Amino acid sequence: MKLQTTLLLSSILLVNAMPSAHAAGPRPLFQFPAECGQIWDASTYDGHWPDQDSIDLTVRDENLANIGAGEPVLASAAGKVTFAGMVNDEYRVYLDHGDGWVTHYIHLETESPLPITVGREIAQGEQVGRTGKSGADAIHQHYTQLQDNQAVRIAFAGALIKTHAGNESSYGTWGKSSAEKIISLNCAGNTFMGWSQGGNYYNFLYKPGSGETKIVRMKPDGTGITSTWDGEWSTGWTNFMPYRLATGGHPHAIVYKSSTGQVSFLRLNLHGAGVTTLSSNTWYKGWTDFVPLTLAGDKYFIAYDSVHGYANIDRISATGDGTTSVYKRTWDKGVTALIPYQMGSAQFVLLYKGGTGEVEIDEITGSGNNVAAVGVWTGAWTKGWTNLVPVSHMGQQFLLGYKAATGDAKLIKLKANGQGVEITGDMSWTKGWTAFSPMLIDGKGHVLLYKLGSGEAKVVRFKDDASGVDIIWEGTWTTGWK
Repeated sequence: MKLQTTLLLSSILLVNAMPSAHAAGPRPLFQFPAECGQIWDASTYDGHWPDQDSIDLTVRDENLANIGAGEPVLASAAGKVTFAGMVNDEYRVYLDHGDGWVTHYIHLETESPLPITVGREIAQGEQVGRTGKSGADAIHQHYTQLQDNQAVRIAFAGALIKTHAGNESSYGTWGKSSAEKIISLNCAGNTFMGWSQGGNYYNFLYKPGSGETKIVRMKPDGTGITSTWDGEWSTGWTNFMPYRLATGGHPHAIVYKSSTGQVSFLRLNLHGAGVTTLSSNTWYKGWTDFVPLTLAGDKYFIAYDSVHGYANIDRISATGDGTTSVYKRTWDKGVTALIPYQMGSAQFVLLYKGGTGEVEIDEITGSGNNVAAVGVWTGAWTKGWTNLVPVSHMGQQFLLGYKAATGDAKLIKLKANGQGVEITGDMSWTKGWTAFSPMLIDGKGHVLLYKLGSGEAKVVRFKDDASGVDIIWEGTWTTGWK
């Protein structure tokens, strides 16, 4: 089945949207263009545009039904938008990653006006659209990696895929069980949903590709885990946000599917013994981030859409099973990390744009249904921090910064009154860490790290002066958790 048309016009646009050819530099560490941990089918066919090295991607259920509609399309690597618009009926986004490397994302859902604009700097893992079927007869992403304007065999996370122009046995697998299965390691910003209860730390784990769920309890000193519950959910959940109704109260959570807007309010059962669903609803589809806030003892959260810049602050009901929207605004598009933190009674949120390095700190003020966000500091960092994890340590607030593409890591102290940051530690880690979960043990910052692709796990503890970390535990888990 041919899913790609308008070849001549496509070729003209391709040439006009690309820089002049030159000897390309090393291939970026491209990641799969879909949500962390999801498993998608890849296929190609004879005559695929611009050749068989392009692939068609969609996610399917156990009966091979196409369930990819509305799934977020994520940038494979940092880059600049060189084309965003319609080719006949197809909505396309092209990203230039420098050194002669470009990626295409085609057949995205359309809207008016189109939200992504030429010239926008995009971070690795940032959402550039949603999976659709504009100009096609089936829901999918048409995806290509190009080197000096030529489509090449695709690589994700440094490994070449099997579906490509030189492998005719990989042709014609659309909708078949023989299609190549690829798991996404595009995990920018991924943090396990963690909470403390009764002196113990718990983490909720989820496999988007299968729906498997698990709750694990950390040992009191952080040197290992015990599984307390296993479950089975549907696939496709993208956001997990824990909260408490009152200081020391029962832990709860909001879970959300970006592709449909489906949302559920959960109570996290005592001793890590599973979850209880309190209510379910359908919200706006497209929120990319949820972060919890506390104001005057009440619980709130920010919902943010990085594609459009929409932001809502909602107040969580006293029963924990619903919300009231109390504040709406539009922030800059392209914020890739929203980090809430408290200093004394003040509630702050740090916003970071991985595509540009811009940073802003806002103070969230007010109470009840009368709240507002007020900017208190702006700055400029380097681009490309894929994870910024808030960690409490020795009575102070820090961020653990990590760049998945390079392994660079920093410990970043948050200054009083929201007035910027101070670097206290520089480190060089291995690439490929995909999930982080902070803990406070004996007053010291600890972080659980995990690699979705290999199952490697470890716990690190901040040094007293926050100049670095010590490894206190290492283990091996099954793969695929987010």
